Amino acid sequence: MKEEVHNSLTYQLNGALLILELDKATTINVEFGFQGLEETLRSMSFLLNETKEDGHFLFKLEGACFGFYIPFCEKEEAFEWAEKFRNTIEKSGNFYCPITVSIGISVVSEFYDDNSSIDILSKIFTSAKTRLKFAKE
Repeated sequence: MKEEVHNSLTYQLNGALLILELDKATTINVEFGFQGLEETLRSMSFLLNETKEDGHFLFKLEGACFGFYIPFCEKEEAFEWAEKFRNTIEKSGNFYCPITVSIGISVVSEFYDDNSSIDILSKIFTSAKTRLKFAKE
């Protein structure tokens, strides 16, 4: 993924990072136990993997979060993907209880003019995490 982001910046090709977090993971853990939470996250991973297209990168992050990188993706398309993921998960009957996700989005084009020495990939992640935090409020 780092190479994809580097190419996006070098050639000014867009890409989007979505961070999806399972809402109420603590409640699921309390009501259904750690194994119930793990099964929920596995089912969520399966759904996301089935929904994505070839060339997209899905990866597990800390806690109840997943990262999803879409190369050559503009901001509007990233919002469409976020809505597609959100709806797929909410409408699925593969979980112990109805679940929802919150999603933070960052697009590479926001950092085209960034000449600072801080790692751009870190900035993209930080931006998506910050937006996830606002989405959860």
